[in-house]
Amino acid sequence: MTTGILHTRFKIHALLAGILVMTALYWVNLRVMGKSNVPLVSETTLATRAESLGQWACGGEEKVVLFGWEVAVSDISTFVCCFVLFRLLVAVALRWGLNPNDLKLVTAVFVFAALVVPRIPGRFRKKAAGVANA
Repeated sequence: MTTGILHTRFKIHALLAGILVMTALYWVNLRVMGKSNVPLVSETTLATRAESLGQWACGGEEKVVLFGWEVAVSDISTFVCCFVLFRLLVAVALRWGLNPNDLKLVTAVFVFAALVVPRIPGRFRKKAAGVANA
């Protein structure tokens, strides 16, 4: 039901809506279980590699080759800015005393907001145009 609401009401692709709902449900599972089963704090993850890539990308080159693809530095810097914003959100959530297992829900809410917020101005313009034509 929630996946359907995200898909129809907020126009989020059905597959992505399902992933968001499953992420939020994983948070419920973590709350019931009390903890996650594998700590990744001291491990090298995709996120830590992305951080090091972002630091390297700030060198100012126009294009970089990443896994055989040529990527514009502006795309990388956009990714890094979003990544830093997300890390800041996680840090604030932890500072407020949120259980680390609750970060799955924070992640789902962050992705939902990132998908829905850019569409809000367009919705108001469509409604205003409909009122003007009436």
